[in-house]
Amino acid sequence: PLGVIFQGSQNIRNRISLELPANVNVANQIGIDLYQVHEYFKRREIFKFLDSIVDASSRANHIIKEMLLYSRKRTTFNFVLVNMGDLIDASLHLANNVYDLKHGLDFLKIKINREGDETVQIRCDKNAIEQVLLNLLHNSAQAMESNVNQGIAPEINIRVSSDNNYVQLEIADNGPGMTEYVARRAFESFFTTKPVGVGTGLGLFVVHSIITQQHHGEIQIRSTPGAGACFVIRLPRDHAITQVSEHHGH
Repeated sequence: PLGVIFQGSQNIRNRISLELPANVNVANQIGIDLYQVHEYFKRREIFKFLDSIVDASSRANHIIKEMLLYSRKRTTFNFVLVNMGDLIDASLHLANNVYDLKHGLDFLKIKINREGDETVQIRCDKNAIEQVLLNLLHNSAQAMESNVNQGIAPEINIRVSSDNNYVQLEIADNGPGMTEYVARRAFESFFTTKPVGVGTGLGLFVVHSIITQQHHGEIQIRSTPGAGACFVIRLPRDHAITQVSEHHGH
């Protein structure tokens, strides 16, 4: 249905276009001035309404994709042993190439600082954790858009640490930070502080679900207004092995 709405709106614009010979021919055949029709649409802001329909359709499509990603019931998990450094490399590569950051900073303009032993390995669903990191990087890039206006060089610090049972990953930015209220509600579904049309309120909700439900890990936010935000993720190294044995036991 969204495809029909989206394509139909674009087709209406095309059928009014003064540049298409077919439109001019039909207008001449029935004795109307296509320019006047076009001008009427313009003055009555019909084109503006059509653009709003296209934009709303695109946003609805994005929201539905994220909802489906969260709600899809997975019967199997593709847990593999990977280096944290490889996960971070892949996520940064995607961040540089995938996201349309018209509402945020270009990742190439952000200084990335990496600390800790990235050779540490973890058994996880690689694609899911890459999505988590990608969402958090994207979130930081959007938050730091205000840095440019204030003359502050945007930076993201990525730090890896570990013990015998857990691997901890911290992603911190030097953006405007969050109030205690926002930090407390950040992982709720459909909660967003971004303008209408920019955020869906599902990105951090999906992140929380992947970490806590799929991987039995923990995620928290450390932030104060004006002092940036730091997402702290703790993942058990061998959760997948335990999970598989539990499934077989049932």
